[in-house]
Amino acid sequence: MKTAHQFKSWWLLLVLPVLIQGMCNKDAEDGDRPSADQYVTWKIAGASGSLSVPKDSLDFYNNGFSTAIYGMTKPSPTTSFGISFVGAQQSGTFTADYFQVYTGGKYYVPTSTPLQVSVTTYGPTGQYVTGTYSGQVKDSTSSAIIPVAGEFRIKNR
Repeated sequence: MKTAHQFKSWWLLLVLPVLIQGMCNKDAEDGDRPSADQYVTWKIAGASGSLSVPKDSLDFYNNGFSTAIYGMTKPSPTTSFGISFVGAQQSGTFTADYFQVYTGGKYYVPTSTPLQVSVTTYGPTGQYVTGTYSGQVKDSTSSAIIPVAGEFRIKNR
C-alpha cells in the first residue's frame, strides 16, 4: 500500500522539470540574449525584455549614414522597441538620435544625454549588424531617470 509520502514524491517528479524550466530560464530571468537569429534586448531598472525573429516583428533600415532598428510584438503590439544612430556603416561608437521602449504600459525615452551605441560588426547586405547600447532613460509615468542597456543582432537589408 502506497503512503501519502510516496504519492507526493511521485507528483513532485512530474512537476519539478516544469518548475525548473520556468525558474531557471536565463532569457526570462536575466535578459540574456535570445537564442534567435535576430534580436534586440533591454534591461531597464532591473527588468529585462527582448524582441526576436520570427516570434516578433523586427526590422532594420539604413540610408546613407542613418541606421535604425525597430520592432514590436505580434500579433498585437503590446511591446515595441526603436533605436537609431547616425554614422558610417562600420564598427564604432555612435550617439543614438532616437530611442524608445514601450513595455508594461510605460514608455522609456532618452534623457537630455543621448544613449551610446557600440557597433561591433556592421556586415554588408545579407550579413549581420551586432552591438550594444547603454545610457539613461526617463520613465514616462514617474519621470524617474534610470539606466538602460541592451544588445542587438539583426540582418542588414
